[in-house]
Amino acid sequence: MTTFRIGHRFQGPSGTGQGGWTSALFERTIGEPLTISIRRGIPLETDLEVIEVPGGWELHDDGPGPVMTARPRTEPFVDTEPVSIDVMTYGTGVVSDPALVAAVRETFDLRPQALIRRLDLLRPIYRPTAAYGHFGRDGFPWEELDHVDALKQATAQHA
Repeated sequence: MTTFRIGHRFQGPSGTGQGGWTSALFERTIGEPLTISIRRGIPLETDLEVIEVPGGWELHDDGPGPVMTARPRTEPFVDTEPVSIDVMTYGTGVVSDPALVAAVRETFDLRPQALIRRLDLLRPIYRPTAAYGHFGRDGFPWEELDHVDALKQATAQHA
């Protein structure tokens, strides 16, 4: 049995628990991305029990019905290839734009989940990117030049 308690410091409207914070805690407790529905006010300073039910989980106290319900988040787009990739050099490229598009497709995995993994987007990097922009600065995975040789090789093959 897994239980947790929402303290008064996480109070939301009308003396109930803050929904966003409670949802994040629920998701962390389960250990996977969830689609969560708040069914009624989240009680503060009360033991909340996570119960596995067919198709997901429910969060219960001693009140009527679940406080929250959750099911695994389905993200059908995560393995979907991009609909289009567009490269425009406006006539300044040494290689044609279609050849560059083919090279980009060959060199980079541009599916959403692959980009999230490659750029490590689930780690907390938001504060350093909030000031002075997030391009042209060291320390971010999208600034690494580790695909230059592969991109040059692919471009040469498609030229």
